[in-house]
Amino acid sequence: MIESWPVLLMVIAANLAVVMSTAAYPPGRWFQTIDKPVWTPPDWSLGPACGVIFILIASSGYVFVTSSEPQQRFWPLVLYGTHLLMMAAWWPVMFGLRLLGLAFGMLIAATVALGGTIFAFFSVSPTAAGLLAPYLAWSVYVTAVIFVVWRRNRARSGITQQERVRGLE
Repeated sequence: MIESWPVLLMVIAANLAVVMSTAAYPPGRWFQTIDKPVWTPPDWSLGPACGVIFILIASSGYVFVTSSEPQQRFWPLVLYGTHLLMMAAWWPVMFGLRLLGLAFGMLIAATVALGGTIFAFFSVSPTAAGLLAPYLAWSVYVTAVIFVVWRRNRARSGITQQERVRGLE
């Protein structure tokens, strides 16, 4: 049962903003050609995985807000929003600018913010925190993948002059 439509719409809108960033900067041909570890998730898995993850993130935000008192919300929602902003910024840095080292650092920061969100949510709603646990596992896994990608492809990090002239592929 929906307790608060405005809250539900707010968390959906916040998550859709991040999803729009992912749609604007898909991995593309460049990511297919760089050296990645064999344990990199296949391209076809990213859509379903991200879909499930964003449903969990939105559900967690909704459960937290509807389970908490107004005075309990500020810092946990700052962490929640910070994490979403970092993830929205990560896609253009990783797949637009192709700055692998910066993308790796951003994933570390986003994962720390996610861990902080889980910690902050747990004291009010263990359910809201638990909904984020699979995402934390995914974030750690993706961070490890991007670390290896960065280490293996330092020479290919960033946009080349030819790509600037032609436009990104």
